[in-house]
Amino acid sequence: MFDDAIVDLLIDSSNPDMLNIAVDRKLESIRDLDDAMKVQRRGNRVVSIGKDPRIYDAIDTGLFICPLDL
Repeated sequence: MFDDAIVDLLIDSSNPDMLNIAVDRKLESIRDLDDAMKVQRRGNRVVSIGKDPRIYDAIDTGLFICPLDL
């Protein structure tokens, strides 16, 4: 379901104390943008996530790494 390179990149760049989420910034490649979970980022942090935000610059891929205490 996920390309191994994407999984490896998320693992290698993740912060074990935070929720880490992989996003797709190539909005033009999203097939069903209306149904996608949209993400607004500020730098490398997610500041908003939802189905109907007014402003977004990425799409949630469904790939997360969570801290153990979450």
